[in-house]
Amino acid sequence: MLTVKNLKKSYQNFSLDDISFSLKKGMITSFIGNNGAGKTTTLKCILGLVPYESGKISIDGITLVQNERDYKDKIGVVFDSGCFYEELTLEAMKSIIAGAYTNWDESTYSEYLNKFGLSRTQKIQTLSKGMKMKYGLALAYIKLGGMEFIEPFDISTIFGNLLDNAIEACRMIKEKDKRNIYISAKRQNNFLTVCIRNNKPDQASANLSKKIIHGYGLQNVTNAVHKYCGEIDIKEEKKEFIVNLVIPVREEVS
Repeated sequence: MLTVKNLKKSYQNFSLDDISFSLKKGMITSFIGNNGAGKTTTLKCILGLVPYESGKISIDGITLVQNERDYKDKIGVVFDSGCFYEELTLEAMKSIIAGAYTNWDESTYSEYLNKFGLSRTQKIQTLSKGMKMKYGLALAYIKLGGMEFIEPFDISTIFGNLLDNAIEACRMIKEKDKRNIYISAKRQNNFLTVCIRNNKPDQASANLSKKIIHGYGLQNVTNAVHKYCGEIDIKEEKKEFIVNLVIPVREEVS
C-alpha cells in the first residue's frame, strides 16, 4: 500500500539517508526514535509537506508527482496540535476538509460525530485537546483492510496508551543500558494479534512496575479490547514487560 524507497532529505544539521520501507494493507505501524531521528521529517515527506532530494514514495503505486489528487485521496492524518481554524465551527471546518477528497463519506463522518459526542455547531476553540483528537479522527477516518470493524478511536486507545507507556518505561532506563521496544501487529487468519514488548528499569519493584509501565490508560485499553470480544494479557519477565492481545475478526469482514 505505502512504499518508501531510497528516501533522502537533507537539512543543514540533519539528513535522512537512503530510507526504505513498505507497509502492506491492514498493517498498523509506529515510528519510534529519539528526538531528531527523522520521524517527523519522514512523515512530512510522505504527506508532501516538504520536498526531498531523491527517492520514491508511492501509495498503491501512485506517486505525488504522477497524480497528486489520487495520492492524497488515500491519506488521512491527525496532527497532535489539531491544525484547525479555532474560530470555525466543526461543520465549517468539515466543509473545508471535505472539499479536498474526491469521495467524501458524509454518512461515516456523521456516524463518528455521534459516537464521539461532537456537535456540528460547536466551535473548535471550545474543544479540549482530547475532543479535538476525536474530531480529527472523524475527519480522517480511513478503512483499514481487514480491520474495518475496529473504530479508529479504539485503535488510538489501544496503540496510543500502550506505546506511550512503553516509551515512558524506556525513558526510566539509564542511557548506558539498552532501551528496546518491539511492536508487532498483524492479521492472522481470523484474528488481529498485537504484541508490544519493552525492557524495564531494574529498579522497578513488582508493586510499582505495572503502574509505571501499563497503569496509565490500561483500563481503557482493556475495555477497548473486550469491546470486540478480545483478550489481553499483561505480564513481566526478568527484564521485560510484555503485552499480548488478540481480537477476533468478524466473519462479515472480507
